Amino acid sequence: MTVFTKLYLVYMIIYLFMQTHFYCKLLKPKTFLRHPFWQCYFLAVIFTLPSILLKDTNKAFATIYINVCSLLFSLVLFQNPVPKRVSCFIAWFITSTVGESLAGFSYTLIYHLTGIELLPLNLSGSDDILPIAASLVIDFLFIFAAYMGSLYLLSSRFNYISSLLLLELSSPIIISQMVLSVLYASGSKKQYYILAAVTILAYIASFFPLQKGMRQLKKQERIRLSNESLKSYAQKQADQFKNLESEYSNLRKWNHDMSNHLISLSYLFTQKHYKEAKEYADTLLQKTKTE
Repeated sequence: MTVFTKLYLVYMIIYLFMQTHFYCKLLKPKTFLRHPFWQCYFLAVIFTLPSILLKDTNKAFATIYINVCSLLFSLVLFQNPVPKRVSCFIAWFITSTVGESLAGFSYTLIYHLTGIELLPLNLSGSDDILPIAASLVIDFLFIFAAYMGSLYLLSSRFNYISSLLLLELSSPIIISQMVLSVLYASGSKKQYYILAAVTILAYIASFFPLQKGMRQLKKQERIRLSNESLKSYAQKQADQFKNLESEYSNLRKWNHDMSNHLISLSYLFTQKHYKEAKEYADTLLQKTKTE
């Protein structure tokens, strides 16, 4: 096991911790899980470990394996409707892709400024621990920032965001990532320029579904705010009803007590106990004043 594989193992354990927390925040775990977060995390680590061992030999297959495990993880361990579980997987895929893209930009910037290459996949055969650790730390920091931002944005909106809407919003990211991977694999210079032109056109075209997704998100946000306003109004109405019910109950109790007092006074007058009746009436008046 190389230095890169050992450090990547630590990186993936932390990465899976974030992924599990992300899923558990947005989805509801299956009822058979007594300790949902830790059991999900343990299963995620166990099933993703083979990808870490494959990273040195077959990087492309390892990446596909991680994404397949992530999708199955959301489908098998959570009980929300399937579209919502798929949406959560897409949201996590976008989150990690944004983090990795920002990290890639920082690698390029560092390389141009210092000449030091920090691209993790290019360091997989290296035994130099410092650049490998630095590259993985940068990767983690950007993914962590993207993860926190996604949770902040999705926690109150996830119930009405569909998989299609997520794809529309993230279309520039997904298209640019797919085409960039083709660019890296291109051979001749001519082929590179052709693919670069296609990349620019695809990236521009991706802003049309992005615009559509933003309009849909804005509409859904208005609906959400309207629902919250109606819910708040309904809660106020319920509170007022409870107050009225309490006042009505107190009034009924007061009427019942007054009826008993009047019956007592009537009995005293009937029996010509005027002195006792006057004392009883004075007592009631004094009690009324104190209340």
